[in-house]
Amino acid sequence: MDIVLIFNGLGNQMSQYAFFLSKKKHIKKCRYLYFTSSCSHNGSELDKLFHIKFPRTLLNRFLYKVYSLYDGIPKLRKFFHLIGIKCIRENKKYTYERNMLLKHTKWGITFYVGGWHSEKYFSGCEKDIKETFKFDVENEDETFRHLAKIVSSNTNSVSVHVRRGDYLKSSPSDYYQFAGVATEEYYQQAFQKIESIIDDPTYFVFSDDIAWCQKHFEDKRCYYVDINKGEKSWRDMYLMSLCHHHINANSTFSWWGAWLCRYNDMITICPEEFIKGVNIKDVYPATWIRLKSK
Repeated sequence: MDIVLIFNGLGNQMSQYAFFLSKKKHIKKCRYLYFTSSCSHNGSELDKLFHIKFPRTLLNRFLYKVYSLYDGIPKLRKFFHLIGIKCIRENKKYTYERNMLLKHTKWGITFYVGGWHSEKYFSGCEKDIKETFKFDVENEDETFRHLAKIVSSNTNSVSVHVRRGDYLKSSPSDYYQFAGVATEEYYQQAFQKIESIIDDPTYFVFSDDIAWCQKHFEDKRCYYVDINKGEKSWRDMYLMSLCHHHINANSTFSWWGAWLCRYNDMITICPEEFIKGVNIKDVYPATWIRLKSK
């Protein structure tokens, strides 16, 4: 049995579930498992936003316990391997490996642990994935729905995602390795690139540090979005997806905001790197424009 683990924040959970959907087309005996103790930020969001449920069956409770022991007590791993329980981890450079979709467990249990942040894993499943990741905004407040209309009606709207808070923390933060990629110089280059291609853009800025953005983007026509906090932070991703063009951070959150965009002629700009100093080639789609910070 093959088990794809779902963990970390919303962007990661979406990539992992998309990987599961694609893998299941090849391997029928494939399941997903919320490892909720590692669902950071706002917990397991796929169920809350897309009605993707974690069945609380005896089997799933057993699988959860098995992986908890496997992950938490390294000394037990030799024993687990002997009885056919193992773990396959994604390579550290997030390089696409097609055999990950085709591998299957003839006997025992294999847990697949990784981010799976390459659209190459989703090839042939794009329509299913976009149908799965549809946000329900009908019951959201009037202020938010009005903003969504403003974004949708602006033909030159550009989302700008700036992630600073957790990226600026030093070790042992899980995210410090992502710092120093989407720098101020990167954003200035991205603005220049957008303005060389389209006329009169309106920037919609999404950030956990709006004050920093206001200070550094003061010469741009920006709409600073600051109404989506905590459990409502997913609404930033939805609004990003409504924008015509995108300037992304090295973040799976804005990755999905751009990927879910409905415009075929969209321009998406992203940092050349995903992790500082690591050559990662498969995270960003080939059509996106990659910029290297000076």
